[in-house]
Amino acid sequence: MPESRRTKELPASLLIDPEMTDACHVRDFARIFRLVKTRAGMYPSMIARLCELTPSRVGEVIAGQRQLLHMDVIERIADGLRIPGHMLGLARRQWETSAALVVSEQEPLEFVHLPVEPRPLAALPGVEVDSILAMAAGTNPSLHSPGAPILDRGLLATR
Repeated sequence: MPESRRTKELPASLLIDPEMTDACHVRDFARIFRLVKTRAGMYPSMIARLCELTPSRVGEVIAGQRQLLHMDVIERIADGLRIPGHMLGLARRQWETSAALVVSEQEPLEFVHLPVEPRPLAALPGVEVDSILAMAAGTNPSLHSPGAPILDRGLLATR
């Protein structure tokens, strides 16, 4: 029994061919189906099966007797033939997402609690910072300890 084409993609050489990219850009499905037939070796019946269309409908499209305009049909063609969504003006298709981007269930992360040592008083912000913060908050920065810098009309000074 022959292997199913559903899991296979079109040849990369066909997807980058200027004639194919142009046909996809303008959504000329007659040309797309002809190119898939001649360059990927898929008969209209296989195209129809992959795209969930009837073989007669694919034949009508190839003959230029029918146009495909409905979005759901265009999406089925993109998915069935594995034409990347951007080539047909569609969003990225679900099958295009790389395995690295797929979110899968992971084991819960374990958090390691490191002991926090108290910082010495010298490492804490000084009175200078308190004065600046008080000035920014609009409070009176004049309540300082002796020798601490004060802000006078936006200028930093010491007593």
